[in-house]
Amino acid sequence: MSSFDISNLGSHPAFASQKQVVPLAGFSGAAIALLRTADGARFVRKAAGEPGGNKVVKEQADRQIWLRKVLEGAAEVPKILETGEIEGLYYFDMEFVPSADVNIFLRSAPFDEIKRFSSRIEGLMIHMASQHDQNATPPSGHAFIEKLDQIEHRTSGRFDHLLLPLREGFEKVKPLLSAMPATVTHGDLTFENILVDPDGKLWLIDPIQSPIDHFWMDWSKLFQECEGRWYKHRGKHLSAGITHWLRNRWLSAATEISPDYPALHHLLLALTFARILPYARSETDVNFVAERVEAFGNASLGGR
Repeated sequence: MSSFDISNLGSHPAFASQKQVVPLAGFSGAAIALLRTADGARFVRKAAGEPGGNKVVKEQADRQIWLRKVLEGAAEVPKILETGEIEGLYYFDMEFVPSADVNIFLRSAPFDEIKRFSSRIEGLMIHMASQHDQNATPPSGHAFIEKLDQIEHRTSGRFDHLLLPLREGFEKVKPLLSAMPATVTHGDLTFENILVDPDGKLWLIDPIQSPIDHFWMDWSKLFQECEGRWYKHRGKHLSAGITHWLRNRWLSAATEISPDYPALHHLLLALTFARILPYARSETDVNFVAERVEAFGNASLGGR
């Protein structure tokens, strides 16, 4: 989205006049940092790195405002405090939440707290399943095939052989997909985008438009972590026993909420990893992602 060097926030117009700028990790290409008001209160500012990124950052602010409303009672979303432009670059400010992301939380939390965390995730997914999004397009087999076409185009056909089982799988489940309503989604529900505060409440950050408007896509992002071990590739160290326990518990919960979910579990996991292929830069990234696309794609067809 941006060519701006996010390691040099001091030169960014949205941060240059601030006395204290603490860069925060982010992978959207936008510039993001923790700031302080004149009276010492902390807040987070996110800004486009160049004018071409304004649309994406504004859409994220709008989605965050919307998600805060529709998820009320199920999870928290940081409040947007202010929006605007500085030297043609769009930015928004949001409240700072003292918390830890799930990668950090799972490394130190007692098992009883992990069980409560799991229950809160399950409650969130039940809530999203019940919130039909009238402004979104209902999922369909065509929508999934179209997404595979986009991936194939962006990777110049390099991974056609890996996408073939996915194409076959989505063709088989078209009747099932045609009955799915559009629901609320976060769009990128990874461990890095879920914060747990000292009271155990969930805070969701960095929402984006989901490629398919259905909460099953959010399940797939969670399974990308605890079954596909995405966290491990990101250099995070979690107990395999804990992530395996979460995988089994969440698969059971997903099936209880939607008995048809298991029919798409491996397909959605394969698609979730396939979506990373156009952005994989190093051979290490490509190999890690491609192995999972192949494994989950084959598993969706019965392990052939």
